[in-house]
Order: sequence, then C-alpha cells, then structure tokens
Amino acid sequence: MTQPKTPKRSERRVVHRYGAKETARASCRECTGGAGSDLALSLLDLSEEGAGLLLSEPLGCGQLVLVGLQAAGWAEEVRIPGMVAWAKDDHTGRWRTGVLFSRPLGLAALRDLCQLPGL
Repeated sequence: MTQPKTPKRSERRVVHRYGAKETARASCRECTGGAGSDLALSLLDLSEEGAGLLLSEPLGCGQLVLVGLQAAGWAEEVRIPGMVAWAKDDHTGRWRTGVLFSRPLGLAALRDLCQLPGL
C-alpha cells in the first residue's frame, strides 16, 4: 500500500496581503523601553492585520515591535504595536520578517499605502 503524500503547508493568513506602493515607507523598532534603532529597510507588503518587512537585523518570534507606516502626503507616520510572527534570512544579511499588528489597520490607510485592486 502506498503512503499518501504529505499535504503542502497551508497558508495560515485569512486576509489578503497587498504590495506596498513605492512611495510607502515603514519603520520598525524593538519595544525595549527606549527609542531604539529603525531596523526597517523596506515595506514589502501589508494587510489589515500585519506587514511584511525587510529588516537589517534578525528579530525573534514573539518579539514586540513598534511599526511606523507613512504614505505620500501624510504629515506623520501611523505607529502600530505588533509582534514578530516569523523571520527568514534572505542570505544577503537582511531578514524578511512578518509582523502581526495588535490592532487592525484601517481601509483608508491601506488605500494610501498599498496597490489595492479595483481602487
């Protein structure tokens, strides 16, 4: 009898991710009590529940962070607390990192920061 193939790991996200606009900017700082250095090199993608970031240093799963998001035309960045959900070395000294926000990002902010289909 042949063994059934192991199913591929399923996608755990329940909301869609959108590519960030070229004009969108992000910052990411560890929540260590001080200001901390900005580790974000770029904003890769975004959803209502989290962000994909490219960081200059690795952060551990569960690490608390403060993510700042700024769209073209905004006077100030929006800061959202979050938690590192995963991090992966891209083998060039940078880290692709997923952050889960502590509160949802609104649709208006998503429109300003992302390439939303049909909008």
